[in-house]
Amino acid sequence: MTDRIRVHVVQYKNCRNLTMRYVDPTTGKQKCRSSKTDNRKEARKKAAVWEDELNRNGGASVPTGSLGWAEFRVRYEKEVVSGLADKTAEKIAGIFNVMERHLPKVATGKVRDLNADRLSTLATALRELGRAESTIAGHLAHIRAALQWAADMDIIADNERLRYEAKQQENAANEFLAKLQRLQERNRARIKRQKEKAQKQANDLPDSPQSPP
Repeated sequence: MTDRIRVHVVQYKNCRNLTMRYVDPTTGKQKCRSSKTDNRKEARKKAAVWEDELNRNGGASVPTGSLGWAEFRVRYEKEVVSGLADKTAEKIAGIFNVMERHLPKVATGKVRDLNADRLSTLATALRELGRAESTIAGHLAHIRAALQWAADMDIIADNERLRYEAKQQENAANEFLAKLQRLQERNRARIKRQKEKAQKQANDLPDSPQSPP
């Protein structure tokens, strides 16, 4: 029976972030990975996740980007969403369900398949359904948070371009919402002026002559 792999958190000199390391049971060599954090509590959480992954895969890490979306969703909901408020957890589950309906290739594919182009496709589909821009921006924000966690956990590559383009989409959505609100305010002001003008005209009309007794 193969001994269980143990991943330890260590601090190397001149290295800001804590390092996770273990001994490969096959080669006897030490393998390391940055935890990408200087917080020991967070580093230990990441080490526990990596340790579980290594033991489930016979000492081999899942190659970056090869994790399926379905498996990633289960893991994300277990390790991240479970610690959030119930309403927030329900909201995230709903957002993931919507994304999977509109992006079936992602739902049955890999996490890496959820790229900037597909996020744009999702935003367009929601817009065509008449969803508010604030709703679309919220959907993208939660999905981006999940992808950033995936990058932090080395599940996908830390793609700066993806984050930049996702941020651009969010900014565009917010800008559209602001323009829509300004347009609504102008319309309300115009309607108010029209009502005031009509009321003034009605007040200026001469009184109707009274009928003789």
